Amino acid sequence: MVFNSDVIYKRLETMREEVKYLMTYKDMPLEEFKGNFEHFKTAERCLEIAIECAMDIANHIISQEDFRRPERFENVFGVLAEHRVIASDFAETLKGMARFRNLLVHEYLEIRLDRVHEKIQKNLGDFDRFAKEIVGYIEKKEPQ
Repeated sequence: MVFNSDVIYKRLETMREEVKYLMTYKDMPLEEFKGNFEHFKTAERCLEIAIECAMDIANHIISQEDFRRPERFENVFGVLAEHRVIASDFAETLKGMARFRNLLVHEYLEIRLDRVHEKIQKNLGDFDRFAKEIVGYIEKKEPQ
């Protein structure tokens, strides 16, 4: 099967756009963040989309490469680690990201704004690392 990197690059670009927007909240104090409805609602949605992009990329690679299907949605990153697409220690971090996306989508009544704020303050770099590891993998797969 021919590897379709265009699908991945489109999602990487969307992920980067969402993270760029989230960076506007990076140094914002928690009280200011919580005090403005637009800040936290926008941030929740941007996080959801960015995480969804990462998961879509993982699922696309799994499908294209005919890797085993994960038993749970958050295990897509573990499958990538098994095949050395991403570092195995990083897969656990990304698994947590997938679980947070599940909270945003399905447990929206339980979202704590301090957790959203914390993810923005501490975890935005994970998206950049993910993008770099994916691009590195694609570059190895594509004919020179």
